[in-house]
Amino acid sequence: MQDLFVERATLLALDNVRTDTETWRGGRLLICYPERSVWDGAAEPVSEGFIDEDDMPPWDTWCYYGTENETHIVPFIVAWVPPEFINLAQKAVDYNPVASIKWAASVSNEFTVALRTEGYLL
Repeated sequence: MQDLFVERATLLALDNVRTDTETWRGGRLLICYPERSVWDGAAEPVSEGFIDEDDMPPWDTWCYYGTENETHIVPFIVAWVPPEFINLAQKAVDYNPVASIKWAASVSNEFTVALRTEGYLL
């Protein structure tokens, strides 16, 4: 998975795509836990396809891959949700029965603590 993020960062740089914080203004970070999904496809219709049948946002919104240490290692993917898709993502978060999709602001892990410390996440 880490290779995917390195490759995407390289391709963005080659295409001169801006990745500074100004580009991200107005969006929100969404955290998805693939191993917690029940893969029922329920979030797909309520989010009008923004979240897929596996409870995952579009791959081109992914911006970080990490793990949490609970009783075992739990991988998570962070996606940036552009402002125009926040309402659709919210519907998926609200409808998801197993909390495999959460707003980063509602999560407390090493990643979100670091973002809060730097002032990037309230």
